[in-house]
Amino acid sequence: MGTALGYWAMTVVSRRVPATTASLGVLATPVLGIGLSAVILAEGLDPQLVISALTILLGIALGAKGGG
Repeated sequence: MGTALGYWAMTVVSRRVPATTASLGVLATPVLGIGLSAVILAEGLDPQLVISALTILLGIALGAKGGG
């Protein structure tokens, strides 16, 4: 049921926004997961995890700007 809901939500988003915007939004999923696990579950953030999240955010910023 959860998978079907996710696919449905992504289909709705893909119909309403450009493909580039939708794909950049999906790229933020791991960063959101890292942040929520640190806040809600009190999991630690090691330097590699922080650097990885920042690299993803940099990629999103470059994609949104049109570079790359």
